[in-house]
Amino acid sequence: MIPVERVKCCTYRVCLGSDQAQDAYRVLLDDAFCHTLARGRLSKERLLQTCFSYFAEKALLDQLPLRFSLREISGQFPQFVPDIQQRTASMRRE
Repeated sequence: MIPVERVKCCTYRVCLGSDQAQDAYRVLLDDAFCHTLARGRLSKERLLQTCFSYFAEKALLDQLPLRFSLREISGQFPQFVPDIQQRTASMRRE
């Protein structure tokens, strides 16, 4: 599981990689965009895990800055929103 830590209200830290070669992303995820993606089915932490799994599967991690807004970065990847909505459609809130 991808570790996600809440830093502030809508800011999260997502860590990927091993202890020696770790990338720590700082991601802004507002409530409205969280609802757009998951329709209240997932916590923000679980949604971010799903998003980063998607980025890894699509080999997009190298294109992500270490600090970004999920809403803004989604504009760079046209299939991101529909793909995440499809993935979260069958998931339940934890």
